[in-house]
Amino acid sequence: MTKVAPWPWSFSAAQRADFAGGLRSLLKQVEGLPVIGWESSCRLSPTGLRPDRLLLGFSPAGVAARRLQALPTSLGMPASQADSFLAAQGEVSQILLAIEQTHDYLELKVYLSFASRLGAVETAVVEKRSLAMRGYKWHPGNPDRTRTSDYWRQPVTIRRLQEILEQREGVQPAATPAYAVAACAVWTALAARPYWHEGDFLTTTEQASERSSCSVRLYESGLRVVDLQPALAILQKDWLFSDDKQCIERMGQRPLGWIQVGVDGQGEPFVTLYCEASRTDAQQALSLLLED
Repeated sequence: MTKVAPWPWSFSAAQRADFAGGLRSLLKQVEGLPVIGWESSCRLSPTGLRPDRLLLGFSPAGVAARRLQALPTSLGMPASQADSFLAAQGEVSQILLAIEQTHDYLELKVYLSFASRLGAVETAVVEKRSLAMRGYKWHPGNPDRTRTSDYWRQPVTIRRLQEILEQREGVQPAATPAYAVAACAVWTALAARPYWHEGDFLTTTEQASERSSCSVRLYESGLRVVDLQPALAILQKDWLFSDDKQCIERMGQRPLGWIQVGVDGQGEPFVTLYCEASRTDAQQALSLLLED
C-alpha cells in the first residue's frame, strides 16, 4: 500500500480519552495478525466535517475460532448485535474494525465482508443485488444506541453508474449536492483513464432507519482527494459549513479508496471520502493524545 503522510486528526480535548481508548481497543484485536487494509475517512455534511475516523481489516482465515468468537465481548458489542455477528462468521471473507469520533460521542463499528457464496446469511438476491457487507455500529457509553447497516452490491455498467449519479432518480433533493460530487469523481476518473471501471457499486440500507446512500470504489481509478477540489469547493458553498478546511487540504495527495454519498438515518445529506491510510496514522493519533 502506498506510503502516505500522517492524517490530520482534529478533535477536542474533551473527546480524546474516549477516542484513545477505542483506538487502542481496535489495535489490540489485531495484535499478531496481518492487517490487510487501513483507511482514513472524512465525512462532510451541512453540519461540518468529521475527520476522526479510522478503519482496518484482516482476514479470518487461519485465526483461531475462539479469538473470533471473543471479538464482540472484547469490543463491548451490545448483545442485540453480537448474536447476529457470531451467526454470520462462517461466511465472512474479511472483518473490518472502525472507529469514529463525532462532535458528541464515540462510535465503534465492525463490518463483515461476505464471500461471493453467502450460504445461510440473509442473502436473497433482490433485483440482481447481493449482500456484500454488514456493519454493526454502537456507542460504547450507550449500548441502546445501535445501528446495523447493509451494503448491497449492485452490478452496473459504467454508463449506468453515470446515469444513477447524474440523474439521481428517487434521491432526496437535500442529497443532490452530494451526488454531484460522486458524479464528478467518476467523470474525472474516466477522463484520466477512459477504460477504468474496476470498482464496486454498493447501495446502503439501515435497519429501522430511513438511510439511503450509495458507494463507488475508486482505488483503481488513480484519483486523489485533490482531484475533487473543485467539486468540494462547490459543496462547501451549497452546505455553508465553515470548518477549518486544513484537514481536506492535507488529505490532498492521499489516493481515494471510496466515495459514499446520500442521506443518513436522520435525513442529513453527506459525502464521505475514504482514503489510503497506515499504522502511522493510528500511532500519530495516540501520540497527539498523549501530549495533553
